[in-house]
Order: sequence, then structure tokens, then C-alpha cells
Amino acid sequence: MAVGASLRAESLSLSGNWGFALDPMARGEASGWPQLAAPKGDAPPNFDVVTVPHCWFDDPRYQHTGLAWYARAFEVSADWKGRHFRVRFARVADRCRVWLNGAFLGAHDGGSTPFSFDASAALKPGERNLLVLEVDNSWNDRTLPGSRPGHGTASQVYPWWNYGGILGDVSVASEPPVIVEKIKVEPAFLADGAVTLTIRAWLNNRGPAARATLAPTVAEAKTAPGQPLTISEDYVLGAGEAREVRLSIAVPRERVHRWNLDDPFLYRAVVTVRSREGEHTHARRFGLREIAMRDGQFLLNGRPVRVGGANRARGHATYGGLEPVEMIAADLRLLKEAHLEFGRLQHYAPTPELLDWADENGLLIMAEAGNWQLQPSQMLSPEMRAAFRELTRNMIEDGWDHPSVVAWSTGNEYASWSPAGVDWTKSMAAWIRTLDSTRPVSFAAHGDALDHADQAPEARSLHYVDFISVNWYRSTDEFARKLDQTHAFWPEKPILISEYGLRADRVANEQVRIDQFRAMLEVVRARPFICGLSYWSFNDYRSRYPGTNPNGYREWGLVDGGRKPRGLYHVSQVELSPVVLTATRKSADVVTVKVASRADFPSAVLSGYVVRTPADAGGKGGSWSASLPELVPGKTWEQDVRLPDGAADLEVVRPTGFVAAKCRVDAAR
Repeated sequence: MAVGASLRAESLSLSGNWGFALDPMARGEASGWPQLAAPKGDAPPNFDVVTVPHCWFDDPRYQHTGLAWYARAFEVSADWKGRHFRVRFARVADRCRVWLNGAFLGAHDGGSTPFSFDASAALKPGERNLLVLEVDNSWNDRTLPGSRPGHGTASQVYPWWNYGGILGDVSVASEPPVIVEKIKVEPAFLADGAVTLTIRAWLNNRGPAARATLAPTVAEAKTAPGQPLTISEDYVLGAGEAREVRLSIAVPRERVHRWNLDDPFLYRAVVTVRSREGEHTHARRFGLREIAMRDGQFLLNGRPVRVGGANRARGHATYGGLEPVEMIAADLRLLKEAHLEFGRLQHYAPTPELLDWADENGLLIMAEAGNWQLQPSQMLSPEMRAAFRELTRNMIEDGWDHPSVVAWSTGNEYASWSPAGVDWTKSMAAWIRTLDSTRPVSFAAHGDALDHADQAPEARSLHYVDFISVNWYRSTDEFARKLDQTHAFWPEKPILISEYGLRADRVANEQVRIDQFRAMLEVVRARPFICGLSYWSFNDYRSRYPGTNPNGYREWGLVDGGRKPRGLYHVSQVELSPVVLTATRKSADVVTVKVASRADFPSAVLSGYVVRTPADAGGKGGSWSASLPELVPGKTWEQDVRLPDGAADLEVVRPTGFVAAKCRVDAAR
């Protein structure tokens, strides 16, 4: 294996300075921009220099919809000769075509998922190379996202912003001929508590016939890693052969640790393929958790899920269309701190960085590729169906090992009550299940989808999904009736309220939104078949849709575009907590502390929680804590605690460190 050891994959970052040029007349390709000679500097002559990652709408020079071009010259070591090469992109929005040294590498659609192209035939080690991208952020009736057929002003645009550019990192890597293209980890939970993991690995041999050894290993990702569980098998791959192989690894009962919202435990699978020509490794993190729909309940590891959520829209007042890791972490921390833990988050595929944070900290996501209010003619179009399948396949293959992803969506607010909509739902749901049978499938139904009680269940799209999701912007009284009616049709299916809310700039004051939220909460708490209540939206977002505020934002958010919380956000922190914390002063130095696990909504089994005086309270207090026993919904823990005479703060803390509830006890009088 000495030869193979010298051919391990190496990578060179291409982020940094790039050439950039607008192409409003769409003349770039005809003008020979893909075939430009590699310059001595980073960018070709007459191209502006920008820093990638780059969103051109965030650059005051380029307020542009249409085509734009990026170009970057680079060199790789002459030692890379004889190897295979791949160019990788984290995010390019929304569509792109890519050339290297004048050779066309390929095209990609979708601004959120990573992708790569084999560059072996085009890259020149030891010489100057020029990588060129044509990027397109325009739209029409056949793009996703896009417009809708019709002559009204609202039919011409969609509600969120078309951020364009190379929005993530770019790199070029050397590879041996035999590689692991992708992997998928599929757990089977056994009656004795053990788990059998099926490791699916897609091998690709770009060289002559080769003998290869495939060796997957599995271990705990962070906490107290045990000895890796491993297996290996040998294969003979023909010249140019690509093949999926499957291996099984047994995880004994004592090493099975299930992932959930308060205990987001992760494993790491590393799949290595070795041949005479080199070694290649593909690694993924995953979690062990079971999802089931039964008796109108959404079950996670056999326990009902009933939690709040919010939909996070793309864009930020400071970062624009870019999503650096620190911004994602700040956003999702705000969600978690307000117990907004179950939602779609957006109308487009979540980025890998977002899913990583959700995996590590505990969020539940129904993932959805770009698809908004498709009309029957669009859903019947083979072109549109192919485009949606491409976006969705990329999303699923990128997200299928993330435990935070608990469902896939066939779209948002399309005309699901039409025959075309029913056919779309049936066919897309069935197709998604061929890619990943381990997760349920749903779609975010327009509220009008609940208006067809005169139709047989089989004639409605809601019949063909595993659980029902609905967006509702009408009265709560009407919604209560519609929910009961829908539940009577499909009593076995839980219901997620995937959108609801009021715009902050269209109400008299924030109290109106708070009142509407509490009215919706009353509806939900009385109906145990509702598994989630997800607000639209977490944040204000840029838009050109008719009715947008003159400041350029649609102000639906619990927080504004810069993430300043509004009043409803703070109400959510209290009302959507799974616990109620109260403290009553019994005497000058004794306080009765009571922690109640909510019985209605949200509700969860509380395990590993702590009640304490905050460590940063300072002065009096700040030193008492007690571990809570496991509390099932509706149960209460109570204890008399000696606290100094004076006001004191108390809090309940989740095992993940997030504060679940707070209260203050007054000083004795």
C-alpha cells in the first residue's frame, strides 16, 4: 500500500479573489468568456475583482437579475500529474454552468446544495488554469423557484429574494482512480435494543480494472468514543465501473444511544476504499432515531412529538445572501431559545452547515426543495417535474444522514386539490420514498386544501402523504372546524401547522399578533393530533412581491431582518416551553420551587433537566441547583429550597444547556 499512501486526496481552496462581470445582454458565452486564457493574476483583464464567497446583491455595484460570470486562475503542484481531479462548490445560486480551461465540466441547479464535477481531463498540474462560471439568478414559469402562469402582478414574481453568486467555498481536489462517491447509513432497530446498520456506499472506478478493499467504521462522534465498529470486504471493479455496495455493522445494545431534541447524540461513519492506486475516504455523521406515524401522533423514538417551530427565510440585514457558520449558529440559537424546534425553516434545501448545527443541538426539520404555489400546467410539465426531481435528489442525498431531517416535502402551497396536484403528490411522494424510505413524506398544503370535504379521501392529495401539513392564514375558529373535519377523514395522520401568523407592519401593534398566537395555541392545545405549530416567519426577509413594505422587507418575523426580537418572540419563549417554573416564598429564607411538565402543548418527556439559580446571578443566590427526575407530560416536581432573604432568579436548563424556563421570586416583606 505504499503507492496508495502517496495518492491520498489533497485539496486546494479557491476561495478568495475572483474576477466578476455582469452579462445583462447574455453575450458572455458567444464572446468567448469560457475560453479565455489563464491570466498571470487571479482574474482576467477587464473583470472586476471580488471576494468569494460572494453575493452580488450584497455588493452595491451589482443590483442585477440575470447572468453574471466568475473567473479564477490558479495552479496546482506538478506532483499532481497522473491523478484524478474534482472541483467542488459549496453553494452557487441559483443555476450555473462551469468550464475549466475552456472545457465544459457541467451544470447545476439549486442554490443551497453542494456539488462537484470531475475535472481530470481538463486540469493541468504545474500550469496556469482558469475556472469560469456562468451564474444565473433570473426566473420564469419553468424555474424553481419561479413565477406562475397568469397576468396578475403577483404571478410574475415569487416572495423571497433571488440572491445570486458563488455563495460558499470553492476548492479543487486530487483523487485516486477508485473513490467513494457517496454513502448512506440506514439503521434497523431490533427488538433486543441493538441496531443493525446498513452502510450503502457508491463506488466509482475511473481507471482500469482494480481490486479494492472497502472498510467502513462507526464510532461515537464526540462523547466517550468506544472502540470503532468495523468490517471490510474486497471487490473487483471493472474499468470505468460504478457500483453501489452494501455492508452491515452490528451496534450492540450497550452502545446504542438514541438522538432526540434534548440529547442530540451523534455517531460518525467513515468509509475508506483502498486499491493499489490509492486510498479515498468519505465520512458522514448520523444519529440513531426512529420516526413513526401512529394513531394521529408523530412519534420520535416511540414518544409523541408536540413542539413549536418557525420557518426561517433566506437573507440577513448584515450578511445578505451569504450564510457564514456564525450567522447560522446565531439564528438557530434564537430558534432553540424560544423553543421553535419543528419547522420547514425555508422553501429551499437547508445548507449542510445548517443541518450540522441542527444535528448537534436538536431541531426537527421538514426539508423542501424550491417549489412554491405551482399551478396545474406547471405540475403537468415534464420539464418542471425533471427540475424538481433534480433539486430534490440533491437535497435528499446531501441530507439523508442528518438526524435533524425528519421528513421530506413535495412542495409548498401548490394546487394540491386539482387532479394535476393529486398526481404530483402521489408520484413525487412515491419517488421520494425510493430515494429514502426511512423518513415520512408530506407537503405544506395551502389552507384551501382543507376546503374539499365533499371529495373522497382518495381524490385529495392529503391522502398520499404520511402526515398532513397545512399553512393557515384565515380565522382560528374556522381553522378549528377544518382541523376536526380533516382529522375525521384521516384519524391516523398527525397534523403539522406548517405556517400561520400575521405581518408586524399590518397590525395596529404587536399585541394583535400575540393575541392571534394565543388563540391559535388554544386550538392546538385542545387537539392532541397536532404535532407542531410553526410560525411564519422566524425573520423578516427581503422581497419584491406585491405588498412588500417600502423598506424592502416582508415583516412577518418574530425577529426583524437584523435579528432584533419582537414582543411575540419573548411570548414564544414562555408559551412554547415544555415546562412551567414557579417559585413562591414560604418564609424569609425558604422558597417553594415547582416545575411542571406541560400536559397539552408543547409536551415532552423531560429527562436530564436541572433547576437552579443562574450562575451569573451574583450576590445572593447563584449557588443552588437540583437535578429533576424524569417528568412525563402533566407531572410536577416540587421542593422547598433555602434561599437568602431577597429577590432571586431561577431557571430550568435542558441537558443541552439551553434555558427552558425562568422565573423570579420576590424578597420577603
